[in-house]
Amino acid sequence: APSLPQILEDNILRIVQEVLTNCLRYAAASEFALSARYSVCDVQLIMQDNGCGFDLHRTNDGYGLIGIRERAQLMGAEVHIYSAPGAGTRLELRLSL
Repeated sequence: APSLPQILEDNILRIVQEVLTNCLRYAAASEFALSARYSVCDVQLIMQDNGCGFDLHRTNDGYGLIGIRERAQLMGAEVHIYSAPGAGTRLELRLSL
């Protein structure tokens, strides 16, 4: 697959950094996994931890989650966040190319 444009690489890197930072600061996780797939059609990332999780319906998005959503939107990517208290957090990002 050809190289991604630099702006997409930068935004993907920033999203990964923010997810990892949130995991280290808030999740009290003992495991963090990142899965990446890159093809001529799309880029897919799945990041998951086994931390404390949070209630998506009762928690206001902090600046980190807002930034993740904004970066994904600017790239035209889909982002889905799954979490629940005691169940860890999972973020899925898909960018069609």
